[in-house]
Amino acid sequence: MKTEDREANELLSGEEEAGLRELGEEVAKGRGSVWQPRAVARTFARRGAGEFELTMQGWIDLDFAKSPLLEGGRPLTIEQLEDAFAAFENCGRSPARLSPNEAVVVVSRMQSAVERAFSMVMPMQRDDEGETDKSEAGTGAWLAIMGCLVAEMGLTPEAALALPVGRAFALIAGMRGNQGCRPKRGSYAERELGNY
Repeated sequence: MKTEDREANELLSGEEEAGLRELGEEVAKGRGSVWQPRAVARTFARRGAGEFELTMQGWIDLDFAKSPLLEGGRPLTIEQLEDAFAAFENCGRSPARLSPNEAVVVVSRMQSAVERAFSMVMPMQRDDEGETDKSEAGTGAWLAIMGCLVAEMGLTPEAALALPVGRAFALIAGMRGNQGCRPKRGSYAERELGNY
């Protein structure tokens, strides 16, 4: 055991050490479980009533409109609100037919859908790759995802556009895992335990 490791272990109380051991056991159990981590299962499960889902097409539409929803904000103008409703075409509502209180509830559901979708991002790397910063190709984030879905996974452009964003991220992480890559920071199972 390295000197630093030994010193770090000596600083842990018995309770802290037991907690770390228990957490390690939970992570190992989660990795070997027949059940998918809840975040992954939720991404592929059927939507509940009133729950919105951000599709690749919706992401592209929000990006084109420079919607504050993609930055964690709320639409501030009528145009931004209309753009958001158009991007979530499956919401089946028109902003003009809602009261202000109803619009706030619907926008909150849209924000939740965006947060849920992007929570599935899992950067992957091969074991031989270092932490080198690869410069952005200037294509934006969604184009790289669409490229992977169409070119590497064989989806038609129409199928890729209809795919929910969270599913796209999970599928790409799964495919990269099958190709021998590993998560750069924490797996879905570790996230579920609150590590990341």
